[in-house]
Amino acid sequence: MDVPISATLIAPQRALAELAAAISDSKAGDPLARVTVAVPTNICGVMTRRALGRRGGIAGVDMITLNRLAELIAGPTLAAVGRSPISTPVIDLTIAAVLTDDPGPFGAVATHPSTVVALRNLHTELRLADPDDVGRLRDESLRGRQAVRISAAITAALGARWYDEADLFAGAARSVDSQTPSNLRSLVLYLPQELHGRAISFVRALGRCVDVRIVAQLTGDTTADADTRQLVDTLGAVAATSATGQASGRNGPSPRPVAIV
Repeated sequence: MDVPISATLIAPQRALAELAAAISDSKAGDPLARVTVAVPTNICGVMTRRALGRRGGIAGVDMITLNRLAELIAGPTLAAVGRSPISTPVIDLTIAAVLTDDPGPFGAVATHPSTVVALRNLHTELRLADPDDVGRLRDESLRGRQAVRISAAITAALGARWYDEADLFAGAARSVDSQTPSNLRSLVLYLPQELHGRAISFVRALGRCVDVRIVAQLTGDTTADADTRQLVDTLGAVAATSATGQASGRNGPSPRPVAIV
């Protein structure tokens, strides 16, 4: 079942009201129906729950980060095959071992702590990026090839025993594609700003089997809003506005409608 992803782009001061409406709509008249809200951070989740409570309260709503949702879906499968969550010291030791074996262009600074930190951050970005984007980086320059080489070496050294955030997102997307989680009925993606490639693939997979709604905010500044608009487009939603700029409603000409309010 391919369920269209709907999105509402809202002024910041109206975001909470739109979230409340999206939750109510997802419950379809059953106040105890379960709805999952994916928030940007845990702190945002706590503040949002309290704000909704002041509006009259909510029940049956799970507020978690998208990362945590992926962990709940894919974590047990990864643990069942003997893999454990990766830690920063394990990554740093592996980077040091990779550089000792073949430092490449980093030979002069291979033992410097800043090199390890920089390569760790780069490895994390590459792991979370879309594989096609990583391939383009590898093919564009020598520097890109070296970055991908070291990241691939780290992954090869750790993959059998450890898992990271990228493994969780990839595993969760595969799991959702094969079977919809029994406790996931609908998802509201609240105030997303920027999602990496693996997270986008996960949301797309969810959109193929459950009701996914996006509540995102627009400031009115073209530059500030560019990332939000690009994210909505990347997820397959197309903005539909009337000539007056008023909301066109959830039902637009696109099969994946966006209401701009």
